[in-house]
Amino acid sequence: MKNWKTLAETEVFAAPPYVRVVRQQVALPDGAVIDDFYQVRLRTYAIVVPVTPEGGVVMIEQYKHGPGRVGLSFPAGFVEPGEDPANAAPRELLEETGYGAGTLIRLGRHVDNGNQRGCEGHQFLATGCNWQQPAASGDLEQMNTRVLTVPEVDRALADGLFGVSHDVAAWGLARILHPKAFGGPVRPVPPGPVPRANLKPARRHSRCRLRLAGYARRLDRGRTPIASSSASIALSGADVRAALIASKRARNAIFSSPLQSFHGRPCKAMTST
Repeated sequence: MKNWKTLAETEVFAAPPYVRVVRQQVALPDGAVIDDFYQVRLRTYAIVVPVTPEGGVVMIEQYKHGPGRVGLSFPAGFVEPGEDPANAAPRELLEETGYGAGTLIRLGRHVDNGNQRGCEGHQFLATGCNWQQPAASGDLEQMNTRVLTVPEVDRALADGLFGVSHDVAAWGLARILHPKAFGGPVRPVPPGPVPRANLKPARRHSRCRLRLAGYARRLDRGRTPIASSSASIALSGADVRAALIASKRARNAIFSSPLQSFHGRPCKAMTST
């Protein structure tokens, strides 16, 4: 399989140093030529997964305007033109959390989008991280430093507390490529506690439908009327089936509305540094 060839490139929009949009003319291996293939060029960044000597994972709780919500992320920042990403990663770690990197391990280099490119990201793992100074990011970001255990980070990821794919990718790379840094191989995340308030109506509803279906069969066979605790209530099979239809509508109403889940719920196990 061969690479595409870029024959020409024209800049159609620029807002330096943050974004450039270019239109390319590209030649495919089969000889076909595409005259208007667009790419978005965003700034290169470095991101680091910091681990303390005790096995804690240093993370940041902050608002990100991309997902539009508060979430958990790893220290990250732009790589200056001509700068080695391996220098940018520990700088951002120190500025945003106050932790210094012990040993820095390169995890990889990837782009955001398979065709339109987006950012180029450099992922790192930093072990032996120790607190050195108060955090001072020096920009518009408001953030809280958190130190979580490995299971807590896994749980936060499963609960949707990561809002940016860069952080998901960095955590996955670190966990898979260097499991010993986290105490062993990756294990499946155990399911969290099920909110009983969400399950009770469905369970009660299911039991009610089973009872009603049984009553309908009894009435079809000419059995005795349904007895309540206070009096005998004579019902026909049609009455019971009408109740079943109403019950089915109630069930649809329950399951057509989104259930409250853990997504967006603060991680109870977080501890401030």
